[in-house]
Amino acid sequence: MISPDDDLDDEMGFFLEDETHEYESMDDVRAVRRYTKLAIVERGTPTGLRALEILSFLSARRTPFLVPDNQSPCNDHKRIISSLTNLFPVPVTRRLTDIVEHVERNGWLSTNPDSVDGIPSFHLNLITNGNPKYTDEDNEGLTTSEYYSCVKELVTLVTPYLYEQLLPRVQSLVNSSTVSISEVFIRRYGDNDDDEEKEEEQEEEERQPRYGISAHYDVTSLVTSVIALDDVASTGRSGLYTVLCEDTKKDDGNSLGASNHVALRRYFKLNSGDAVIHTWDVLHGVDIVPGQKRTSLVVWFTDEGESGDEAKDSNHGSTSPWLQNPRNDDDVGLFVLASAKESLAEEEGDDDLEGLHSLYLKSASLGNAFAFTRLGALCTDNELSSTCASWAYTVLNHARDDSPFLPNHDPFSPYHGDEDAQYPPPEILAKAFYFEGAMRGDARAQVELGDDCMEHSFLIDDYDMVEDLRLFAAVLFGLASMQGDDAATKNLEQLLQMEYSNRVEEGVEPCDILSSPMFLTAQSSEIAIYQADEFLANKKSAKKVLHYATWAYVLSPVLTNVLGD
Repeated sequence: MISPDDDLDDEMGFFLEDETHEYESMDDVRAVRRYTKLAIVERGTPTGLRALEILSFLSARRTPFLVPDNQSPCNDHKRIISSLTNLFPVPVTRRLTDIVEHVERNGWLSTNPDSVDGIPSFHLNLITNGNPKYTDEDNEGLTTSEYYSCVKELVTLVTPYLYEQLLPRVQSLVNSSTVSISEVFIRRYGDNDDDEEKEEEQEEEERQPRYGISAHYDVTSLVTSVIALDDVASTGRSGLYTVLCEDTKKDDGNSLGASNHVALRRYFKLNSGDAVIHTWDVLHGVDIVPGQKRTSLVVWFTDEGESGDEAKDSNHGSTSPWLQNPRNDDDVGLFVLASAKESLAEEEGDDDLEGLHSLYLKSASLGNAFAFTRLGALCTDNELSSTCASWAYTVLNHARDDSPFLPNHDPFSPYHGDEDAQYPPPEILAKAFYFEGAMRGDARAQVELGDDCMEHSFLIDDYDMVEDLRLFAAVLFGLASMQGDDAATKNLEQLLQMEYSNRVEEGVEPCDILSSPMFLTAQSSEIAIYQADEFLANKKSAKKVLHYATWAYVLSPVLTNVLGD
């Protein structure tokens, strides 16, 4: 085993009992990677189960982020996080909130699909391309409308604070006097407040509430500022979060790269009127506690610099200037540029796919989980050229010398390499890329690889291998489920239902089925999500439950769905 159980017991006690733990420490990034590896490599063993329990607990926590007190100006615009307290006075935020609530009740918030997740955005544009959304000159027909009056008052309220206080602060942080405000809009999260008549007129998808937005980079904005219009984020456990990351370049030669694991989320503590400022390369998202409602004002900044109108209109026809020419050791910059170029290629057509894919490969070579997962999808669709496929094989071998999904040490595939081939076929590369993404905590990679393992288990006759493949799938689905992936939870339920039915048909006693490695895996994956609030309130009790839970008094949500009440 990689680590004795006693060591994991000590670590669990540390996480549960030591409230002075510095959660901004980069050790957490390594810890998530370590426990994920233990859960996968030691699957079904006490060590693997304990690793799942620790990860599950860490994934259920909501931990505040400590914004640096002093952020010095940065010439290259790289990774800045700063804050500005009391940007909006209390009377201003109250009036803003009143107007937004009126707008929402009348169904005036935009329900266009968000570019990040495709569900209704529930936003209201105030400033677009540097200009107020409506002006008296070009909207004469709307000047008397109630909607226009609301928008105009919102713009009037925020303008002096944005241009006289926030903009100079951002210009100072990035050390550029040419930075300007590009977009300003309101975002609303939580249950809708539409009138019943309006609600009946709306399509079902338009009424779907938004409780957050997944982790992403603001590639069309050099700098983003988010101003809280309520106190939902005042405790640092709800609302806007960033994701801990570690610099790629390490003294020991090992690179971790970016990951979006839920356990690495850190929430900004924002009172009403406070602002947080961050550059485009800061991974961030929103997640509010169920039952809450959150309203925020979002400001995007651009920098024309020497690029003139090209930068100002960076949403069209080219990638944003700040994304171009990333350093060779910048896994995030390489990945984001590749993603931006890929989006443009889909919209406008681009023959240089090999150059685009090479950016993903460079990012993956630096350990970026997003890049590994994206390359898995590209290989699944057989989109890599022979040159990139050969390079991909090199990247994978460099990432791990014992990958179970590469030729010559692949226990899960009939393919063991062709002496004349320079690289394995794309379906093998895809599994190997998903494996690397899964090991780095990427939930999508974990689900994709879990699906592959399940599919493969139906194609072979070796009983022991089938059992291990399905246990592997259960671990992967459990790892993704604890991060809130609904598809993973559903897949895990279906796997357990199949396993339970199969074992009953074989004459296995129910108590023996429930104590099997697969069911223990599901229990360990979901247990901290079960009454997570009680865990946070009583850490000693949580430790006892996490360590000594039995089927007599604890069932995870997944297992409850499978077995009934």
